[in-house]
Amino acid sequence: MLGLWAGFSAGPEPAADRWLTEAGARPERFAESTVLTNGFATLRAEVVAGVLQVKCDGDEALSGLKLVASADAPGHWPARDWRTLSMRRAGPGWLAEIPVDSLDVPQIYFVTARTSGREVVSPLRLAHPRGLGMERPSRLFWAFLEGFEQGQEGWRVSGDQRRTNALARSGRAALAARVPTGRKSVSVESTRLRGWFVQENGADGFAVWLRTAGGTGRAAFTLAANAFTTNQVTSRRSETAAVSTNWIKARLTFESFPKAPLADLDLLTIEFTAAPGTELLIDDVHLLGRWREDF
Repeated sequence: MLGLWAGFSAGPEPAADRWLTEAGARPERFAESTVLTNGFATLRAEVVAGVLQVKCDGDEALSGLKLVASADAPGHWPARDWRTLSMRRAGPGWLAEIPVDSLDVPQIYFVTARTSGREVVSPLRLAHPRGLGMERPSRLFWAFLEGFEQGQEGWRVSGDQRRTNALARSGRAALAARVPTGRKSVSVESTRLRGWFVQENGADGFAVWLRTAGGTGRAAFTLAANAFTTNQVTSRRSETAAVSTNWIKARLTFESFPKAPLADLDLLTIEFTAAPGTELLIDDVHLLGRWREDF
C-alpha cells in the first residue's frame, strides 16, 4: 500500500496562491488603471503538467486580457522586473503560463483588461511554485538576459526617450538612448538584473554590447539594491567604457564594483556621456560565469 501512495504527489499547500493584501505599487504604466475586484474573483494559479498556469473564468464584459508577472519576494516595489504575457482563450475562460526559473522564488501577478472603453486591473496575487506542487523549474537556465526583440519592458531612459533601433548587433533591434539637446548625458535603467537570479546561478558579472549611431562617448555603470527606497545601496564602477561606432563588449565583473550589493540587487544604471544628440545603442545583455559567452 505504501508503494501505491508513493506515486501520488501532495496537493497544493495552504496559501500557496493567495491575494496579496500587503501589496505595493504596480508598474507605473498601470498607476491610473481602475482596480476591479469582482471581475477577477476567479483569478488563480495552478501547476498543470509541470507548468505554472494562471487562469481566470470568462467575463463577457472583459476583453484583451494580459497577465503581468514578476519573480521576486514581496518588496522591491519601485524596481520590480515585471513581464507582460498574453492570455489566450481556454474554453469559457482565459489562460497564460508563467515561465519559472526557481521553485523557491515567489511569483507576484495580476491581470489587465479592457471594459467599457477603459483599462482595469485585478488585485495582486502571490504564488509559490513549490507550494503549488511544482517539482522542477519549467525553464532551463540561460545566461542571456535581453536582446530587445520582444520590446523594451524592464528598461527606462531618462527624459522618456526610450525606443529601439534596427542597427542591432544581433536580431532586429537594439535599445537606443539619445543625449538630449542642451545635456551632456543620458541614463538608461534596467530591472532585468536580479539579485536572486545572479546568486542562485553563481554569476560572476554581466556583459553588454554597446556602440553609437555616430560619434563617441563613455559609459559608466552603477548597481543598486532596494532602488528608490530609504534602504537603497548603490555601487558605481570606477572604470568606464569607451563607446564608438563599432560594437564593443563591456565585460563587467561584480568584483569591479565596490561592495556590489548582490543579495538585493534590483537595478542597473548605464550613464552615457557624450555630445548632445549622440545616440547610444545597447544589445545582447547577458550574465558572465562558468558558461560559454557566445552571445
